[in-house]
Amino acid sequence: MSGGFEFVIYLMTMVAIAYAASLAYPLVAGLWSGVAGKVEQYQQAKVDKAAQALDDIFLDVEPRWLKLAYGLTPVATGLVVYVLWNQLVLAGFGAVAGLILPDVYVRASRALRKQRFRAQLVDVLLVLSSSLRAGLSLTQAIEVVVRHIRADHLDGAAR
Repeated sequence: MSGGFEFVIYLMTMVAIAYAASLAYPLVAGLWSGVAGKVEQYQQAKVDKAAQALDDIFLDVEPRWLKLAYGLTPVATGLVVYVLWNQLVLAGFGAVAGLILPDVYVRASRALRKQRFRAQLVDVLLVLSSSLRAGLSLTQAIEVVVRHIRADHLDGAAR
Protein backbone atom coordinates (compact mmCIF):
# COMPACT_ATOMS: atom_id res chain seq x y z
CA MET A 1 0.00 0.00 0.00
CA SER A 2 2.80 2.42 0.79
CA GLY A 3 4.42 1.76 -2.63
CA GLY A 4 1.28 3.01 -4.40
CA PHE A 5 1.11 6.05 -2.14
CA GLU A 6 4.74 6.92 -2.84
CA PHE A 7 4.05 6.62 -6.56
CA VAL A 8 1.09 9.02 -6.28
CA ILE A 9 3.25 11.54 -4.37
CA TYR A 10 6.02 11.15 -6.97
CA LEU A 11 3.52 11.64 -9.80
CA MET A 12 2.00 14.74 -8.13
CA THR A 13 5.50 16.16 -7.62
CA MET A 14 6.33 15.65 -11.30
CA VAL A 15 3.05 17.31 -12.35
CA ALA A 16 3.78 20.27 -10.04
CA ILE A 17 7.29 20.63 -11.48
CA ALA A 18 5.95 20.46 -15.04
CA TYR A 19 3.29 23.07 -14.20
CA ALA A 20 5.89 25.38 -12.61
CA ALA A 21 8.14 24.95 -15.64
CA SER A 22 5.28 25.79 -18.00
CA LEU A 23 4.59 28.96 -16.01
CA ALA A 24 8.27 29.93 -15.96
CA TYR A 25 8.90 29.16 -19.65
CA PRO A 26 7.76 32.54 -21.06
CA LEU A 27 9.93 34.38 -18.53
CA VAL A 28 12.98 32.20 -19.21
CA ALA A 29 12.42 32.35 -22.98
CA GLY A 30 12.18 36.14 -22.85
CA LEU A 31 15.36 36.43 -20.80
CA TRP A 32 17.19 33.97 -23.04
CA SER A 33 16.18 35.76 -26.23
CA GLY A 34 17.34 39.07 -24.72
CA VAL A 35 20.70 37.61 -23.72
CA ALA A 36 21.08 35.84 -27.07
CA GLY A 37 20.27 39.10 -28.88
CA LYS A 38 22.93 40.99 -26.90
CA VAL A 39 25.52 38.29 -27.56
CA GLU A 40 24.65 38.38 -31.28
CA GLN A 41 25.03 42.19 -31.34
CA TYR A 42 28.39 42.00 -29.55
CA GLN A 43 29.63 39.28 -31.87
CA GLN A 44 28.48 41.16 -34.99
CA ALA A 45 30.24 44.33 -33.81
CA LYS A 46 33.48 42.38 -33.28
CA VAL A 47 33.16 40.72 -36.70
CA ASP A 48 32.56 44.05 -38.42
CA LYS A 49 35.56 45.63 -36.70
CA ALA A 50 37.85 42.70 -37.54
CA ALA A 51 36.62 42.57 -41.14
CA GLN A 52 37.36 46.27 -41.54
CA ALA A 53 40.83 45.89 -40.03
CA LEU A 54 41.63 42.97 -42.33
CA ASP A 55 40.13 44.73 -45.33
CA ASP A 56 42.42 47.70 -44.66
CA ILE A 57 45.40 45.45 -45.38
CA PHE A 58 43.73 43.72 -48.33
CA LEU A 59 43.04 40.44 -46.55
CA ASP A 60 39.63 39.23 -47.63
CA VAL A 61 38.13 37.03 -44.91
CA GLU A 62 34.53 35.91 -45.00
CA PRO A 63 32.46 37.25 -42.09
CA ARG A 64 31.14 33.77 -41.29
CA TRP A 65 34.70 32.60 -40.49
CA LEU A 66 35.27 35.60 -38.27
CA LYS A 67 31.94 34.98 -36.53
CA LEU A 68 32.92 31.36 -36.02
CA ALA A 69 36.29 32.40 -34.57
CA TYR A 70 34.72 34.92 -32.20
CA GLY A 71 32.11 32.36 -31.13
CA LEU A 72 34.25 29.25 -30.70
CA THR A 73 37.52 30.65 -29.38
CA PRO A 74 36.21 31.48 -25.87
CA VAL A 75 34.52 28.08 -25.59
CA ALA A 76 37.58 26.22 -26.88
CA THR A 77 40.06 28.04 -24.63
CA GLY A 78 37.80 27.59 -21.62
CA LEU A 79 37.51 23.85 -22.30
CA VAL A 80 41.24 23.44 -22.88
CA VAL A 81 42.07 25.23 -19.64
CA TYR A 82 39.50 23.15 -17.77
CA VAL A 83 40.85 19.90 -19.21
CA LEU A 84 44.45 20.87 -18.39
CA TRP A 85 43.93 22.14 -14.83
CA ASN A 86 40.47 20.87 -13.87
CA GLN A 87 39.60 24.21 -12.28
CA LEU A 88 36.35 25.95 -13.14
CA VAL A 89 37.65 29.40 -12.16
CA LEU A 90 40.68 29.01 -14.42
CA ALA A 91 38.38 27.83 -17.21
CA GLY A 92 36.44 31.09 -16.80
CA PHE A 93 39.66 33.05 -17.14
CA GLY A 94 40.54 30.93 -20.17
CA ALA A 95 37.19 31.78 -21.74
CA VAL A 96 37.79 35.49 -21.11
CA ALA A 97 41.22 35.14 -22.70
CA GLY A 98 39.49 33.44 -25.62
CA LEU A 99 37.40 36.56 -26.10
CA ILE A 100 40.60 38.54 -26.58
CA LEU A 101 42.57 36.07 -28.75
CA PRO A 102 40.85 36.79 -32.10
CA ASP A 103 41.53 40.52 -31.68
CA VAL A 104 45.16 39.80 -30.87
CA TYR A 105 45.42 37.61 -33.98
CA VAL A 106 43.88 40.30 -36.20
CA ARG A 107 46.25 42.95 -34.82
CA ALA A 108 49.28 40.70 -35.27
CA SER A 109 48.26 39.78 -38.83
CA ARG A 110 47.77 43.42 -39.67
CA ALA A 111 51.16 44.42 -38.24
CA LEU A 112 52.94 41.58 -40.04
CA ARG A 113 51.28 42.45 -43.35
CA LYS A 114 52.26 46.13 -42.99
CA GLN A 115 55.83 45.16 -42.12
CA ARG A 116 56.10 42.93 -45.19
CA PHE A 117 54.60 45.66 -47.37
CA ARG A 118 57.10 48.23 -46.12
CA ALA A 119 59.98 45.80 -46.62
CA GLN A 120 58.98 45.16 -50.25
CA LEU A 121 58.08 48.73 -51.13
CA VAL A 122 61.68 49.87 -51.66
CA ASP A 123 62.46 46.84 -53.84
CA VAL A 124 59.30 47.36 -55.89
CA LEU A 125 60.11 51.02 -56.50
CA LEU A 126 63.70 50.22 -57.46
CA VAL A 127 62.66 47.50 -59.92
CA LEU A 128 59.92 49.73 -61.35
CA SER A 129 62.31 52.64 -61.73
CA SER A 130 64.99 50.49 -63.36
CA SER A 131 62.49 48.96 -65.76
CA LEU A 132 61.15 52.36 -66.81
CA ARG A 133 64.71 53.68 -67.32
CA ALA A 134 65.45 50.65 -69.48
CA GLY A 135 62.73 51.77 -71.84
CA LEU A 136 59.91 49.44 -70.86
CA SER A 137 56.36 50.71 -70.90
CA LEU A 138 54.52 51.08 -67.59
CA THR A 139 52.58 47.87 -68.20
CA GLN A 140 55.77 45.93 -68.96
CA ALA A 141 57.52 47.45 -65.93
CA ILE A 142 54.65 46.35 -63.67
CA GLU A 143 54.89 42.83 -65.12
CA VAL A 144 58.61 42.80 -64.27
CA VAL A 145 57.78 43.92 -60.72
CA VAL A 146 55.20 41.13 -60.37
CA ARG A 147 57.71 38.53 -61.57
CA HIS A 148 60.31 39.95 -59.16
CA ILE A 149 57.91 39.82 -56.22
CA ARG A 150 56.86 36.24 -57.04
CA ALA A 151 60.52 35.20 -57.31
CA ASP A 152 61.27 36.79 -53.92
CA HIS A 153 58.19 35.15 -52.43
CA LEU A 154 59.20 31.72 -53.76
CA ASP A 155 62.77 32.18 -52.51
CA GLY A 156 61.44 33.10 -49.06
CA ALA A 157 59.16 30.08 -49.01
CA ALA A 158 62.04 27.76 -49.95
CA ARG A 159 64.19 28.92 -47.02
